[in-house]
Amino acid sequence: MGEKIYPFRKAGLRKKSFYCYNSALDTFLSWTKKERLSNTDIGFFDRYHAQNYLDYLAVTGGISNTSINNKITYLKALFNGLEERNVISGSPFAKVKKLKQIKSFQNLAYTETEIIELKNVIEAEAPKLWVFVQLIYYCYIRPAEIRGLKKENFNLVARKIFIPAEISKNGKDDYVDVPTKFLPDLKKFIDQCKPRTYIFPGTKEGQPIAINLMTSWHKTFLKRLKFDDRNTLYS
Repeated sequence: MGEKIYPFRKAGLRKKSFYCYNSALDTFLSWTKKERLSNTDIGFFDRYHAQNYLDYLAVTGGISNTSINNKITYLKALFNGLEERNVISGSPFAKVKKLKQIKSFQNLAYTETEIIELKNVIEAEAPKLWVFVQLIYYCYIRPAEIRGLKKENFNLVARKIFIPAEISKNGKDDYVDVPTKFLPDLKKFIDQCKPRTYIFPGTKEGQPIAINLMTSWHKTFLKRLKFDDRNTLYS
């Protein structure tokens, strides 16, 4: 079954999206082996089997409903791709309903006093992290997109930042404005960056920082200052 699905999982996907699809597919194929379905012709895998897989995740998977729904969403997309290419006549996951999700209050907003408290500590001890935070706050750029930015993406004379399609969440080229208040700090930081390199380089040559590095670094300050667990880098 896997050999029918694998060829379609990477086309047009960004690295992080590919990882998510790959993870969902690997979990699914491991289950088909346990159920002795791995050698079954994919055309005979129907809605009954798909529902059994959802039930398996819900009962024995040990993961949240949100994670289960995400896995099913990725599988739906993969099977839709097979249907579009006439590998199967219809997707077995098409009518599988999502599980109920509990509303989350993560990313609790900071008060003005808390912002000042964080700024004073992070700006003094971790200036690179503070620039990262300000890129989110002032420019509304997602952390994953910031990781992929290079020095040439910044035109601070025009006060613009170019977000290339390959790192943009919506897969399109875009520009964001740099507010006047943030411009001096950003210019000072960008001027120190090497040409044609990531503004937040990783430990390996030619690679950006690790995916969750800034989140983990920021969390150390939140923990030290005894902030609410719902406060995050994205708050």
